[in-house]
Amino acid sequence: MQFHGRKITFFLKTAFTLALCGIVSLAPVGCAKYYVPTAGQPVSLGTIGVVSAKFVPGVDIDMPATGFKGQAISRWEGLKGSGKKGVSAGAKGGLIVGSPCFLGVYVYPLAPFAIGCILATTLSGTILGGVGGGIYGVATGSEDIPSEEDVEQVKKVIHQLIAALHMQEAQRKEVLAVARERTTHVLIEDGEVGPTYKEEEVSYESLNKNGVDTVLELCVLSLGMQGETGVDPELTLTLTVTGRLVRAGDGFVLKNKTLTQRSDPHVYSTWGANGGEVFQRELEAAYKGLGNTITTQFLQMPIR
Repeated sequence: MQFHGRKITFFLKTAFTLALCGIVSLAPVGCAKYYVPTAGQPVSLGTIGVVSAKFVPGVDIDMPATGFKGQAISRWEGLKGSGKKGVSAGAKGGLIVGSPCFLGVYVYPLAPFAIGCILATTLSGTILGGVGGGIYGVATGSEDIPSEEDVEQVKKVIHQLIAALHMQEAQRKEVLAVARERTTHVLIEDGEVGPTYKEEEVSYESLNKNGVDTVLELCVLSLGMQGETGVDPELTLTLTVTGRLVRAGDGFVLKNKTLTQRSDPHVYSTWGANGGEVFQRELEAAYKGLGNTITTQFLQMPIR
């Protein structure tokens, strides 16, 4: 019995040891570049230098239609708008004209004639209303067409604001402000280094010698204002930024992602009104939105 007891004890110890080794082998030891943080604990990247590009972002603005094209669009929009209103009004008028026919619906011999009367007056009113509304819409147009001078004035205001705002620097400072508020990273702003053109791979060895471990590189690529073609179209502001997280010592790219922030739509004439008040407000909101997104995705999520 003593011999068998030793065998059983040996078997249990062996099984326990194998099970423990299996559990340990499943643990993520020594595989990830950075540890996966617990809730509220950011990824450790050492001292981070925040830099931005030196080039001027591309600008793409959809301009309103003017001249003959503007006239054509205005007439077409007028046809659609007034035509729909005419159809609705004509149908209601036809029903009113044919309302006496409703009495005949309840008299069996007259019911077919009453229903035909109702359909005929309603259909006639719809056709006449649609044709009349369409003619009115084509004649008057949907809205006043801005002159080429007005269009160029709005464009000039927007471009002057873009030139004066220094978007690369503004986005860098916004990211820094958000990151310092929401993370415990050691962040150093450097306004001297950064790409001078798109997709330039800058060496950050000089920053590494000064104690920077990782570089967050920000490039505002473009600012756009897009929408449907029209005489005073609704346009949406878009701001596109590429972020790169680069190891300063050897240039290894830890993360590279392009992000776009979109505004609420506003009609073209509104964007340049009051010295570009709406434009400045929406651009500031885009900076803040991207600042939050970049901080979350580059400085608070694990790098894999």
